[in-house]
Order: sequence, then C-alpha cells, then structure tokens
Amino acid sequence: MSSCTPPNWSSFSPDTPIALGYTFSFGLFGILIVQTFIYYTRFTNDPRWLKCLVWLIFLMECLGSAFTLYAFWLGASVHCLSCAIDGGYYIKPDCEMVLFSVWYLVSLFVLTGLISSSVHAFYCWRIWVIGRSLIVPIVVMLLSITQSFVAIYGAFRGLMGGTPSNNIDYIWLAGSCLCDLLITIQTTRLLLLQKSGSGISKTKSILVKLVKLTIETGMVTVAATLLELLFAVVLYRWTHIAHLIVFFSLSKLYANCMLANLNSRLLMAKDSEQDHVSSIHFDGHTRRTATLVLT
Repeated sequence: MSSCTPPNWSSFSPDTPIALGYTFSFGLFGILIVQTFIYYTRFTNDPRWLKCLVWLIFLMECLGSAFTLYAFWLGASVHCLSCAIDGGYYIKPDCEMVLFSVWYLVSLFVLTGLISSSVHAFYCWRIWVIGRSLIVPIVVMLLSITQSFVAIYGAFRGLMGGTPSNNIDYIWLAGSCLCDLLITIQTTRLLLLQKSGSGISKTKSILVKLVKLTIETGMVTVAATLLELLFAVVLYRWTHIAHLIVFFSLSKLYANCMLANLNSRLLMAKDSEQDHVSSIHFDGHTRRTATLVLT
C-alpha cells in the first residue's frame, strides 16, 4: 500500500474568513446587478461619459466576481478554501498534489484599486460642479491615484512572492479611507451651504435628504476600509487572511454606493415638481440645480 504525508492542518489558515468574504461578495454583486439595471433603464438622458463610467465599473465588477468564483471553486474542490488563497500546494488523500497560484487574488487587488479610483473620480467631479473649486478634487484624486498604484504594485509584488505584501495593505487602505473621508466631509459641507442659502422649504427638504445620503454612503466605505485595515493589522499575528472578509466586498461597496447616489434621484423626484430631477442638464442656470440632484 502506498503512503503519503498527510497535510499539516495547523499551517492552513481558517476557512471562516474566506467563506464570509465570498458570501458578502456574491450578495453585493447581486445588489449591484439590480442597481445597474435600474440606472440604465431610468436615466437614459445622463451624459454619455457617465453611463460609460457606470458600464466600465460594472464590467470590472463582473470580472472580479468571476475571479472570486474561480478562487471559491478551487478551494471547494479540495475542501480547503484558504488553500486557494495562500498559494503553495495541497496533497489530497489519494496522494495527488494540487498546486495553487494566486494570480486571481492579485487580479482582485488590481481591480479594487482601479474601481475605487474610478468612483473617487465621480465624487470629485460632483464636488467640483457643486463648489466650483478644484482644490479638494485635485487633492483627493492625487491620493486616490497614489493608493491605486500602491495597490497594483503590491499585487504584482505579491505575484512574484506568492501573496500580496501585508505592509502594502496598510498604505493603500489608509489612502482609500482618507479619500472617502475627505469626499464625505466636503460634499456634506457644500450641501449644507446650499441649504442655508436656499429660502424654499421643498429645496431644503431635498438637500437634507442628500446630506443624509452622502453621510451614509460615505461612511459605509470609510467603515469598510477601516475595518479591513484593522483586520490586517491587529489580526495578522493569528491569521494573515482575516482582512479578506472585507476585501472581497470592498470594490462592490464602492460601486453600490456610487449607484445608490445616482439612483437616489428616483426618490428625490417624488419630492419635486421639476422636470430636471430625473435627468442631468449642464447648460446655463440649470447646472447647479441638477448637480444637487446628482449628489
């Protein structure tokens, strides 16, 4: 009878963080599909560049979900989800050796960096139209592009060494969190200034709802990046993959928050009798009013 060395189970990371990450990721992707469908069927008059941006982000999310599903399939095929994430090899009970590469995980890092920067660009454009100032948008985009490049660099560095470097996680997560915080604060400040300068009660009511929506969607991504950063730093001593609970869903949170802002015009339209609530105009005096609806 042939024999083989049994796998050293103590060296494998727990599957629980990976399973939770997959569950949240697939659930948020389903929500994103619904939100994208609503956007493309209800806001046909939006600028072409904006519709292309939404379509690009959705396609990147489809690609990322395919990579996530592939990683899940590989791990499930050997009843060890973390094996497909850690890389290396796994020995089946029949002594067959299964080699794992982490190219799909590296690809997810790249896509997350690109998607977060794309969403930041949308928010920066919105800030510029509301406030007519480029200072904050430029600062945010410089930070966002930097964190995106750091995430991509860490991903390719991980491709050479097996898994992305944990030190890189600290840098790009902190940068992304700072961008989200700056965007939320600046957008809220500008909307409150608009509210204080408006004498129409219905307009104030809409602005109050926009402020609430801005804070809610902004704090979702801030909390998510902080939580992943906390997992990556505090729990690294016990397991280096705990942050994947959030990582698999992070880009989908960005995409869903952006679509939630765009689709919120459906709710705002119920509180306004103006025709421009459900569409965007950028000519003359309607530009600022339309921007308020787009926040």
